Amino acid sequence: MGGRPHFYGEHAVAGTDNYSILKGIVSFTPAGTGATARDLGNCTALTYQPSVEYLDHYSSRSGVKAKDKSVASQVGATVAFTLDEFTLENLALGLGGILDASKKVLTILGTDGVEGALKVVGTNDVGRRLQLDVPSVKLKAGSSVGFITDEWAEIEIEGEVQRADGAFPWGKITDITDGLPTEGGAG
Repeated sequence: MGGRPHFYGEHAVAGTDNYSILKGIVSFTPAGTGATARDLGNCTALTYQPSVEYLDHYSSRSGVKAKDKSVASQVGATVAFTLDEFTLENLALGLGGILDASKKVLTILGTDGVEGALKVVGTNDVGRRLQLDVPSVKLKAGSSVGFITDEWAEIEIEGEVQRADGAFPWGKITDITDGLPTEGGAG
């Protein structure tokens, strides 16, 4: 997992200015040469969930075993987000779909998922604006999509973050409050 965490100490200032109502623009860049980022439209929720499994060791040198070491044995992460712009392109991300040449017909479960990079650029008015970059994620087929509903239609998409090469293999979060990022796309 790498190194010791850096704690901000004297630079961290507690206060209500740190409260946030996060909003943002989500884009996805499919893996492959020449792929371009696509704005996924209105995203009503998005989470990034790290997952760490630990292997514990217990000393048996006394009458009661006592834990004396715990190390990470497996790491990973998932993303989950909800889109409410009902396009065939968005449906393809959650249903493992493949669009035909006309872009009007979607074959469901044509693939088990799509790999690429995910980016969220914070646009919120309350709190610090953050940018989340996930360089490698596989959006999995298997979304639940309601085709008859009394509410706004939504597409719920889940993905497995995959370790990528580079300085930020599981992704990074950048504070962009004082300026927008200069890099384009989701990668």
